Amino acid sequence: MQVEKANSALVKGADNTRRPMLIAAHEAWRDYRMKQCGVELDLTRIQHSRNSENGTAAPSYERSCLIRLNDTRLIDLNALSKRS
Repeated sequence: MQVEKANSALVKGADNTRRPMLIAAHEAWRDYRMKQCGVELDLTRIQHSRNSENGTAAPSYERSCLIRLNDTRLIDLNALSKRS
């Protein structure tokens, strides 16, 4: 995964002061990503159940959320990399 590679490179190049902060920030981001996509998936299921649909599209909504948030994180990591 590009996000993990970019984060690893950033952490590897960080000094001893920034390294723990970068690790903690990335762990918090991963937690946020899973919770955010979980909420979006749950809302999608609720909407589909109200519309009497079977919800088979739910996995694609979750995947779409993960991709969107990963893309945004990658942009952020690349920006941090340029500043360090």
